[in-house]
Amino acid sequence: MSHLFEKRDRWGNRFSLWIILGAIFLTPLCAWSLRHTRVENDIEHWLPENDPNSVTLRWSTENFGLDAGDSILVSWDNSSLADPRLDKLAQRLEGKLDERGVRRGGVKQVSRVVTPRDLVIRMTERGVGRDEAIQRLRGVLVGAGMYKVRLTETGRLQQKEVGRELKLRAKQELGLDLQTFPSVRDYESQDDEPVAEVAATTESSTEVKDAVAGEPVAAEVAVPVPTDVPQVEFDLIPQHDFQVRWKDMLHGNHGEAVKKLALSLRGPKTSSAPDGDALIEDCFQWLGSPVAISVQLNEAGEAEKTKTMELIREAAVAVGVPMKHLHLGGRPVAATALNEGVKAAVWDRLATKPWKKSVIGLSGIVGAIVAFTMLRSFKLSFLVLFVSYFTVFVTVSLVPITGGTMNMVMVLMPTFLLVVVMSGAIHVAHYWRHAASQNHPNPVAEAVRLAAEPCTIATVTTAIGLLSLLTSDLRPVRDFGVYSAIGSFVGLGAVLYLLPAMIQMLPFKPPKPDDVDASKWEDYGRWCARKRHWIVWSYTIFTLACCVGLQWFRTETKVIRYFPADAPLVQSYWFLEENLAGIVPVDVVVRFDQSCQSNVDFNFLDRMEIVRTLENKLREHPDISGTLALPDFRPVSEKLPSDAKFLAKAARSKSATEMERRIKDTDVAGSKSFFRVAKQAADLKRPGDALLNQPDDELWRITAQCFIMSDTNFGELVNEVNETSRSVLKTQAGASHVVTGMVPVFLQTQQALLDSQISSFGVAYLTVWVVMIFAVRHIGGGFLTMLPNVYPIGQIFGLISLFNLPVDIGTMMTASIAMGIGVDGTLHKVHWFRKGIQDGKTREDAIALAVGHSGPAIWETSAVLTLGMLMLLPSELLLISRFGWMMAAIIFVAVAGDILFTPALLGGLLGTWLMNRERPVTVTSVVPAANIPGSRSKEQTVPPAPHLLPPSVPSSKKSNR
Repeated sequence: MSHLFEKRDRWGNRFSLWIILGAIFLTPLCAWSLRHTRVENDIEHWLPENDPNSVTLRWSTENFGLDAGDSILVSWDNSSLADPRLDKLAQRLEGKLDERGVRRGGVKQVSRVVTPRDLVIRMTERGVGRDEAIQRLRGVLVGAGMYKVRLTETGRLQQKEVGRELKLRAKQELGLDLQTFPSVRDYESQDDEPVAEVAATTESSTEVKDAVAGEPVAAEVAVPVPTDVPQVEFDLIPQHDFQVRWKDMLHGNHGEAVKKLALSLRGPKTSSAPDGDALIEDCFQWLGSPVAISVQLNEAGEAEKTKTMELIREAAVAVGVPMKHLHLGGRPVAATALNEGVKAAVWDRLATKPWKKSVIGLSGIVGAIVAFTMLRSFKLSFLVLFVSYFTVFVTVSLVPITGGTMNMVMVLMPTFLLVVVMSGAIHVAHYWRHAASQNHPNPVAEAVRLAAEPCTIATVTTAIGLLSLLTSDLRPVRDFGVYSAIGSFVGLGAVLYLLPAMIQMLPFKPPKPDDVDASKWEDYGRWCARKRHWIVWSYTIFTLACCVGLQWFRTETKVIRYFPADAPLVQSYWFLEENLAGIVPVDVVVRFDQSCQSNVDFNFLDRMEIVRTLENKLREHPDISGTLALPDFRPVSEKLPSDAKFLAKAARSKSATEMERRIKDTDVAGSKSFFRVAKQAADLKRPGDALLNQPDDELWRITAQCFIMSDTNFGELVNEVNETSRSVLKTQAGASHVVTGMVPVFLQTQQALLDSQISSFGVAYLTVWVVMIFAVRHIGGGFLTMLPNVYPIGQIFGLISLFNLPVDIGTMMTASIAMGIGVDGTLHKVHWFRKGIQDGKTREDAIALAVGHSGPAIWETSAVLTLGMLMLLPSELLLISRFGWMMAAIIFVAVAGDILFTPALLGGLLGTWLMNRERPVTVTSVVPAANIPGSRSKEQTVPPAPHLLPPSVPSSKKSNR
């Protein structure tokens, strides 16, 4: 039966023309689809909707009236409670209330703005002292900043020397690396006029122009107008000469020691001062500077994060905050920066250096140059690259069509497909060159015949490895597996049909014999066969040594760790966490059931105080900067002694009943954000379990701010928060708690990443092993053919674990890539080894044939991709930069295993098993009768050559003896 590339249609055209026209037809459709590509990097959406952490987070958000969008912390260098820019910025973002209590102006993407001044006023309104209110907001919206140093008159005369001496003594005596910074003072407004009102309405009064963006917002947004708000004055920052800080300062470590050391510094001894004059008058922190405002986004803000960030920055600059002093933090900020980093890797419009304009584009250019150098043919190199990039183009266009989104994991899919498709394309190109150099009548058809089986099996095994990622709980990992598996089959079609079609339709000169000379590779294959024992055992021992490092294997899912230390986002996060508050929230929701509420000896005030006790315990945790809950808005209510008089008990009971009524019936001091009575039951794991709450349960929310820039172990943190909550609530029957927020989500994501790494690899190994058994038709042979694909994974992940490098969600994917490369090379070698045995070659010659045919293709693929991946190294986004060098490393190791370890295995037990499975070719020849007219010819079977028999079976000649 003739091959497709040997046929013509009814009009005399080759079928290659129709294949090329089909690709041309797909191009505009794919381009149209790519225009609708969306980038989304919210870790909260990575877990499945039925995951307990996701369910609990949604339940908490819905119960406490929190908006769909996250909040953003906004602060600046010299901010303080006395800073007039706080209220001005809040008014620009949130708008202003008119006489009817209707919001006018503001930014439409902002739901509400909370300032520390607002909270202090609310607390003082309820009887909390001003200083106590500020203290309760510490580590949430109010910070103490760096340690401020006030010099004496003597010290001011030698301020630089004092700073150097303090740093030197701190290093010698305390082991601290102190950093010095200029002093700060309260902002002096250059324009004391209030922010202009913007209330221009349309004729129908249904729209209001945005005060910042000039875009319409809803006119009727009801916001209660506060009445009788007490005026609170805030102290200015005390005078000081400079500031100092050190690592982990916000954790409260070494503060008193540094202060004691600073006050001990003395000048030169004099007659009037035998011990020397004091150089430092005081060393202190000032609670109330810096401060931050919390900007809550709505659904529009969540959908337009980048635009919202720009509007917030514009509003801050408009009220007098210099852009270089502004600091933003929170999940929307990190997600936006991550999206921008991914886009900048494709094209960075702000980069000044040409090689940083597009690291992905530079990777493709370098790959093209190397491919041309290796293949020594511009046209052939162009076709190989075109087929590879066309596969990526088609596959990525499937993402928006099917409703998917690109993210930090999916952005790695194009590179993976480039690796797999380019490897197969270069193999096919080499098959064509060999067939053309031997003057085959149809070298394209011959190349496809030879490549079809190994390429198809390699694609199937690669797809199986990718589909094993469906075992992961992380949505981006599953999406990567599905789309990459689809792309692998798209690439198979491109390699076996589109590439040969273009080769057939373009004029090519047959390559010269010298261009396809593989004698050196064949000699290398023979050397591997002779040194097989040394190679196998050395390579195995090296792999086992690397695997020792896996005991330190760890994962990392903190998005902030994907940025370099000098990135603006990282600098802002360090400012916020070292001076003000932790950025990642963890919430404890305390639940009091009906039995607890009906207990007359445990009234509403008692329940409030037990929540306060738990909150104060959480504040003591070193990884929590501060907490906020409903009890913070009320004075402490002391529990009456058991022998208290009846009237005192009655008065307290009446006060508790009145407070309960007011809080449950109205939103007193914004209580709905921290307290709610459940209206219906909420399930956690299965319908009807009501594990989260029963109807009419009281739910009290404590929100705590945790550090993300430190090396905090979120697993230990969640466990300790749970243990603290249990220890406080265990004394009261009917009280329970739930821990939720982004910290448990981070933790679950990290655990899911580790689980998916193990489970997907196990599933992939077993299923690919089955395919390998089918390919080589031997169980033991299938196991041995997997070793060259597994060893590189153990080597690379063992080494990076040994050097204490965490595995992030991007580097995890390199395991699938290593298996894809290894399987492809191994199958091509096994295919040619079997063909050599069938053709009557010796084992050594069959190995030489296998290495000679597949070695150059593997080497060229690795050179193109390794150098191309290294071009990702300059990327500002560490996720992409780290993926680039990890890819280069794992490609190098995988190729080393393929061209070194696989030939050695074929020279040993694997080759023996394959030879036993191959039946020697029976050659039927026609032997005419010796010059006897009319005699019939006889069929004679030529016995196999002795070297084709298994080593344990004696040859025919020996048997006859």
